[in-house]
Amino acid sequence: LTGVPMAADYPSLNLGQSVMVYCYQLASLMQQTAPAAAAADHHQLQALRTRTLALLSRLGVEDDAKLADWLSQRLGLLQQRDTAMLHRLLHDIEKNLPE
Repeated sequence: LTGVPMAADYPSLNLGQSVMVYCYQLASLMQQTAPAAAAADHHQLQALRTRTLALLSRLGVEDDAKLADWLSQRLGLLQQRDTAMLHRLLHDIEKNLPE
């Protein structure tokens, strides 16, 4: 829970005014922009696209053009952290697939 600090023991603000002051203070928090996340490196994205297409081929679904197009489009939207996580995931999948 939170509270609105008051200078006097019996403040003259009513509940509606207190809520208005509180909302005004909360609104200023929403105006702060979050730092921009690092964009993925072009070479990492290209390597990820190559790995995903190779995985689709190993799975026997390389003819699914919709899936390949969807993956290519979505991979371009990834950030650096997402790209690294997907590389690790693909590595684990490739390691556990039968030859």
